[in-house]
Amino acid sequence: MSSNTRRAAKTCPKQRRASMKSKEILAVEERLKRIRKHKVVSDLGVIPASIDFLDREIRRTNTAERKRDLYGLMIIECARFRRFDLTLLYRRQERDQFPEDPFVLTGLASILVYDNETQAEALAIAYQAANAAKKRGTWIRFCLTCLARIAIVVDDNRALTRALTELIEEGSEWREEDSPLEFDFLAQIEPGRVDDTLLKAYRSLTPVGPGEPTSHGRSD
Repeated sequence: MSSNTRRAAKTCPKQRRASMKSKEILAVEERLKRIRKHKVVSDLGVIPASIDFLDREIRRTNTAERKRDLYGLMIIECARFRRFDLTLLYRRQERDQFPEDPFVLTGLASILVYDNETQAEALAIAYQAANAAKKRGTWIRFCLTCLARIAIVVDDNRALTRALTELIEEGSEWREEDSPLEFDFLAQIEPGRVDDTLLKAYRSLTPVGPGEPTSHGRSD
């Protein structure tokens, strides 16, 4: 795995956790604690009982909100056991269930970018996420930042330029639901990859928390 790909561990801003900490979801979490040390034989092979349980819960759940929560728990559970194969499997399933959800799309893109063979797909899905976010009018900086990070990994200057340009345009927009501007990924952009004026304009933005208006004036 290249150093750029390792950096993709933080490809996107922090993903949402389960959207509802209802009593039902809390009960599921408690059950996972009790059963995850056990192994079971399933269609996926020998897997932790917690993953098998969540798989069955996802299959039998009809409500979209609960299904979202269960997928969120599943992704965390697969990561706990370092099952990249299962993480990708359930990320794809989640995308099929919620094909217009920007968070779901960025989640899948951030997994696909780890593998050289699926990096082109990762970039395409990151584009989809950015477009879906703009269509909804929420979480636009979140998805554009993901697009920028993935563009750096896959060496796509066109995508990187688009992401930075739209982040600059979005920078002064106050949105209650969005992530703050991030600047750490700028250090990974090699000289000459994008216009220096564009980089300077992005650096001039002021980082703020979600829901706060941004302004110009960053000088570092």
